[in-house]
Amino acid sequence: MLTPASASAASPPTPPLRLATFTADVTTPIGHGMMGGLWLSKSVADPLEANGFVLLGGDQPPVVFVSVDWCEIRNEALDRWKAVLAVAAETTPERVMVTAVH
Repeated sequence: MLTPASASAASPPTPPLRLATFTADVTTPIGHGMMGGLWLSKSVADPLEANGFVLLGGDQPPVVFVSVDWCEIRNEALDRWKAVLAVAAETTPERVMVTAVH
């Protein structure tokens, strides 16, 4: 039977978890197509943001969560978001969660 003292001596402690936050301006540029190109951006009423956090530490690669103030992100655009964020956080795209919340 293992006691707490012998269990902790058998394996090194897991590093503590850390949290890093980030924000980015993701406002659609004037003249850019929106909603699949149904209409073009003509003005900026309110800036749009992406807000997220990266969970770091433990014995696993980082995990990224980001909430983007857009109506949708899908297909190749979603893959691109995940790939770029994964590189920035030094993790894999499978460990990146992107949501659209507009």
